[in-house]
Amino acid sequence: MRKQIFYLVCALLLCNSALGQSSVSQPSVSTQQDTTLMKEVNMDDVVITSDRQLRPLRNVPVITHVVRSEEIQRLNPRSMVDVIEFILPGIEYSLHGSQERLSIQGLSADYVLFLVDGERITNEGSSSVDLNRIDPSNIERIEMVRGSASALYGSNAIGGVINIITRTAKRPVEASYTGLYDSQMVQRHNGYFGIKQKGFQSTTTGGWSFQDTYGLRIKDARDTAVVPGNEIWNVGQKLGYSTPTGRFKVEANGTYNNREQFGEVNGFYNHYKFYKVGGNAQYRFNDAYNLDIAYNHDGYARDEVMELGSRKGRRPVYSYLTHTSRVQFNAKPWGEGLPTFNLGFESVNERTKGDRFKDQSKYRSASTYTGYLQTEWRALEKLTLTGGVRYDLHSQFRGYATPRIAAMWREKYFAVRGSFSTGFRSPTLKELFMEWTHAGGGGFVIQGNENLKPETSNMFALSPEFTYGKFNISSTFYYNVFRNRIEQEWLEIGGTRYLKYLNYSGSSWIAGVQTILVYHVLSNLDLRLNHSYVHDIYEVKDKNGDAFDVSQVRPHTATAAVNYRYTFKKDFAVGTDVSGRFYGSLHAAFRTSDTDLLYAYRDYPSYYTLRASLYASWKNHATLTFGCENLLNYVSEQVSVVTSLSPGRSFYVALSLRY
Repeated sequence: MRKQIFYLVCALLLCNSALGQSSVSQPSVSTQQDTTLMKEVNMDDVVITSDRQLRPLRNVPVITHVVRSEEIQRLNPRSMVDVIEFILPGIEYSLHGSQERLSIQGLSADYVLFLVDGERITNEGSSSVDLNRIDPSNIERIEMVRGSASALYGSNAIGGVINIITRTAKRPVEASYTGLYDSQMVQRHNGYFGIKQKGFQSTTTGGWSFQDTYGLRIKDARDTAVVPGNEIWNVGQKLGYSTPTGRFKVEANGTYNNREQFGEVNGFYNHYKFYKVGGNAQYRFNDAYNLDIAYNHDGYARDEVMELGSRKGRRPVYSYLTHTSRVQFNAKPWGEGLPTFNLGFESVNERTKGDRFKDQSKYRSASTYTGYLQTEWRALEKLTLTGGVRYDLHSQFRGYATPRIAAMWREKYFAVRGSFSTGFRSPTLKELFMEWTHAGGGGFVIQGNENLKPETSNMFALSPEFTYGKFNISSTFYYNVFRNRIEQEWLEIGGTRYLKYLNYSGSSWIAGVQTILVYHVLSNLDLRLNHSYVHDIYEVKDKNGDAFDVSQVRPHTATAAVNYRYTFKKDFAVGTDVSGRFYGSLHAAFRTSDTDLLYAYRDYPSYYTLRASLYASWKNHATLTFGCENLLNYVSEQVSVVTSLSPGRSFYVALSLRY
């Protein structure tokens, strides 16, 4: 399989090279990218996620946070996990067995919709999202829409949307290579080749990464918790064409990702395969009306492979297929400043099977058919209003309508955004149909529930923002109330213990505030601070009826970064980057018995980690970086789903070449 992927990457690169050599022309102006830090806070970044229409960030009434490729490049991430932990605020990462789990401003990954280039990505569910399929060196920018976005994106967008937008060629011919080696047995090598010629566009990406297994020693114990290693191959291709007038555009794309996850058992590994094929077309009738059409097919499969002994062979665990189709009509019938409209229709068809279901050979499926309408109106010179509603008809449930309203008032230096949005989340196919016996904990059955109701929410958000030259600070206050929240509860039936999915009978809520500060102190000195406070209470009762708060969300999290760059003789520059993340203390109840409903509180102290690097660059063509991960050598004294997974200090070297 590795040789086949290698040959495929080489073939795509050769095809791109041949295409480029046949039609390369020299640009009339310099295309060298500006590698200095931003001279001022850039509120003119163009974003698309809030309403699927390109617009400057300063004009978006819906609260949106943007991470640009420059921030990611300075970080030199070993994986996508590094990107989200050090750059995006309010995110906690943990491992549960072989699954990677995320908490985002107090909500699990089930409540936040992950997109790549505007299209949802398939994952295994159960609060997990597999970020290993995303190459961090291929990211153009990340857009994070805060607050419920179900009015536009439907299920799973109760807590917001994270849209990872990949690179597209901007010059006639461009290429790059990034490589990283870490002393903790981590390697990453990625290549990129892009062409943009006479309306045609081609982007080819490919890469390989490796991270070895390592153990975390528990204080005062001989046992270690094993963090699994990964070997990953990926390849991607985008082809596009635009007419000279830009009236018609079309793009086709495809990606493939192969991952082997191995742990402490010799000869055993989990095999993950991801692939995506799709395309989109845009037609502009005139300056007032245009039409977008998109189709995307996403596939995911997980197998368990044993290479030795009597159990030698491959066992399918889980496969998931998704088909998404969408048509969106965009209109500005009365010109700029007057109401604009986005009218769309979407269908999502998904199906799954595997050994986590009672009948392993049978596909479980669900379909959602949707219509949505969104309008925006610049009611006054300083006031912009947005409203929208979406109606989803799910094959397992009745229809649900989710409206949203938002407003923005902007002065010269000050802006305030406010919104009220409703959301819903349909139960996943796992939550509906899963039934399998978990070997751990004495053996119990994890069981789905076909009678589950969708979760619903009402969210209020207010975000003041101040921008003055090189200084920007914004805060977002939010309050989200849930109904029919889906949780797992323990039941005992006929002597068998069940962990069953049920709708929480009462209402639950989560509130918080997030603050982001960006200050370009000098033209070559950049400071960023992000802080998130979350108030999340989730109470359960033990067998005696006493209440315990089992929320595993640390109330305070923060990230910070300081970047300095000095340029001399125009072509050469040196710089440094120091990034840190902070996790506040946690007081939470955990279940202490596999047979009874018994809970006890545990305390986890606060901690922080630092990452530092020094780099030297020549023009925009080559950058060599030396860095240290976990500079202060922090290692948790406990091993839990809420503690650090770092094995300690490590050193790395990274090389970036660009043409």
